[in-house]
Amino acid sequence: MDNYLPNSLKRHVIQVQSEASHSHAAWNETQSKPEPSRINRGNARSVGVANDRSVGGANDKIVIENLEGRGNLENMFAHNEFKSSDTQYECFLINFKLFHYFGLWSEDDSSRLYSLYNAFVYMLLVVFFVLSLFPTIQSISHFELFTQLMVETIFVSTCFVNISTFFLLSKRIKLLLHIMKNDFLSVQKDIAQNCIRLEKFICIVSCILVLITYYALVKEKIFGRPTIREVNILKKVYNQTHPERRFPVRLYSGPLDYTISPYYEGVACYDVILLGVCFYIHYMAISTVPIFCVHIAGQLRTLSKLAESTGPREGDTRNLALIKHHIGIIRFFKEFETIFRPVFMIKIVLRLIFITLEIVQLSLLKSITDPRFTRTLTQMVIGFTDFLFFCASSEVVNIGEETLFRSVYNSRWYEASPRIRQRVSMMLEYLKRPLKYSFYSTFLIIDLSTFIGGMRLAYSVFTLLHSFIE
Repeated sequence: MDNYLPNSLKRHVIQVQSEASHSHAAWNETQSKPEPSRINRGNARSVGVANDRSVGGANDKIVIENLEGRGNLENMFAHNEFKSSDTQYECFLINFKLFHYFGLWSEDDSSRLYSLYNAFVYMLLVVFFVLSLFPTIQSISHFELFTQLMVETIFVSTCFVNISTFFLLSKRIKLLLHIMKNDFLSVQKDIAQNCIRLEKFICIVSCILVLITYYALVKEKIFGRPTIREVNILKKVYNQTHPERRFPVRLYSGPLDYTISPYYEGVACYDVILLGVCFYIHYMAISTVPIFCVHIAGQLRTLSKLAESTGPREGDTRNLALIKHHIGIIRFFKEFETIFRPVFMIKIVLRLIFITLEIVQLSLLKSITDPRFTRTLTQMVIGFTDFLFFCASSEVVNIGEETLFRSVYNSRWYEASPRIRQRVSMMLEYLKRPLKYSFYSTFLIIDLSTFIGGMRLAYSVFTLLHSFIE
């Protein structure tokens, strides 16, 4: 039994399972038996409706479903009267069209050419990431240069984590996208259109954030002129003939001096192209998680509207379809959380280090007329905004869950038949729990309190570092 459920609800589960064998005879003739693999799968976590492809009937048992595991994702949603079979839910109208255009996303995973192309692009990005780490290690004896390059290294590392998410988890993300298009409800046109508007807003804001971040990163290096002191430090640290020649991201060259021609032109071209690819995929990565959350919250708001319009005497089929679709949404969210869970903790840690180092850089500047002031302040503000965006997307899903709870609670469900009352009571019990993505169960729950705690931690670390510097 589920450890989260109280004993009263566990007794309800046992009672309804025993009651299922004595259901209506007419439904017994029309409904087939459910597959054994779809009932009581794994450790119990939440209440689910284990039935065949249709909702209702003798086998509509309320069971404890394993929402922590993957389950059978293709069948997580039951066919119900809220959705017509000939319509597709619209989502990710901008992002994946761009991915299709550049050949980084294909519906045919079995294509050898597509796999080789993705492997080649990912290999170039891995080499680019590794080569960007060593210059920071070489500069560790010069604190000013080290802190500048450390900020770049953390920034590139964050980009690489986001990029790896797409290349290594692309098949599972495609599965979620396929489920969204085929099983999400669009019967509430105003909510569906609002989700599309929010998706476009997220895409525009993410693009602007990434564009300003990259511009602030490369502006001084490409268009600025280094001081004589900086040139001497670079020549001493890297033993290069022309250290005044700038690169968007400084790379490790080993014994090769790539500041002399023709190596300089080739390395600069490779640097700019790979930085452009990183810009594009970085934009895709930081916008994907909030867009998923917007559409999940939209489905919860859609269910709340359907719950308000579904009366107690509408019939068992319609009420059970609503409950089943809610369970499908929860399982979809759990699978989404499982896919992105390794990224959550890494991204938060890297983002906090990035913000802390930016504050340290800002404190080392002598005046606001310093050319680095604009770059450092811009990157720090963008780091705050990106982190806030990431944490707030979890709150959006939880708000949708709270909206559904209020709608179901006020829908006069207590006047329905005993079967429906039992199911709705369990649904309300589950809706009381917050629905937020987390890192390894409750070790780290990501929400706005995480953002506030992270900012406090970043400032505390900055205070400690600043005391050592002084």
